[in-house]
Amino acid sequence: ISNSYFGEIDHFEINKIAVGDRGNKHAVIFINGFLSQEKSDATDWTSNLEGNFNKSFWYHLDWEAKNLRKLGLFAVNTPKVAGFEFAKQLAKRAAKKAPNAINPLLMVSHLSDIFANPWHTTMVKASMVGILLADAIARTEGWTFTLVGHSLGARVIYYALEALSTKSEKPVVRNAFLLGGAVGGGEKDYNGWVKATESISGKIYNCYSESDDVLKYMYKCASGGISIPIGYAPIFGNHPKIFD
Repeated sequence: ISNSYFGEIDHFEINKIAVGDRGNKHAVIFINGFLSQEKSDATDWTSNLEGNFNKSFWYHLDWEAKNLRKLGLFAVNTPKVAGFEFAKQLAKRAAKKAPNAINPLLMVSHLSDIFANPWHTTMVKASMVGILLADAIARTEGWTFTLVGHSLGARVIYYALEALSTKSEKPVVRNAFLLGGAVGGGEKDYNGWVKATESISGKIYNCYSESDDVLKYMYKCASGGISIPIGYAPIFGNHPKIFD
């Protein structure tokens, strides 16, 4: 499966960005979501988390930079109200096709007219990258990991944890920190998150904001309205390993 997915991903690379204590076999892996720079790098992580994870090795997962750059350009260069206007335009176009009932899937079909739909494509790629990351972790014997992801990077982590949960060995992921996650939560997706916790010895920390217009409108439209992103609302339920 990993070999097949690797051929579908434009770019997949894990780079070491900081060296920890030689006797401490613990690695922190940072995963970006959409990009606001020309290149995918770890500057935001290194500049803001200095003094944390001091004894650990730091790695940065670089993936699908081209599509992530498209998303970043849209998010950075669009006025705050654009998300709402974007959703309204989708609804208008869908209503012309089906005036009596707005079909969310029909709304998705019009994304290419407004935004060339990199959201949907990259969400699919993120699930593949998660499988590749899980494969890399599973092959790194004797190490434990902390996973930290933003936006679609949190989606990568979700699929990595699900894949790792199929292993019978002791969990090698200590904690996962998800910032503005572009992956589904809520009651519908709760069982998937319970499965993901099986590959963690610590907790999943979900950081969300109800002011995130990108997730509120862009993500929900790109997913056909069938999923509530965890970066906009809590994961759901009262699980001892999930902290919203």
